[in-house]
Amino acid sequence: MGYIQVRNMPEETICRLDTMAKKKGMSREQFLRERIKAITLETELKNQEDRFSGLVNLLVERLEENNQVMQEMVDCLERLEDYLEGRENDEDI
Repeated sequence: MGYIQVRNMPEETICRLDTMAKKKGMSREQFLRERIKAITLETELKNQEDRFSGLVNLLVERLEENNQVMQEMVDCLERLEDYLEGRENDEDI
């Protein structure tokens, strides 16, 4: 594992970190390790969310296009049905 050292940290900040760690039942080192891991994962998660959002938007566009094509097919079939019914009525006469 790697090693990280932070210098010139204000005492007040260190006290706050210790308080935050204590509330979670962790040592300062454990707490900071978890927070640093979370920071690195946030970036990855944000990238995945952006990618997912793009895919959802693309899917919505395709669904709208498919709905339009299906509606055109329904309209065409209805016109064909009307035409065929008209021909049957003409043959009856």
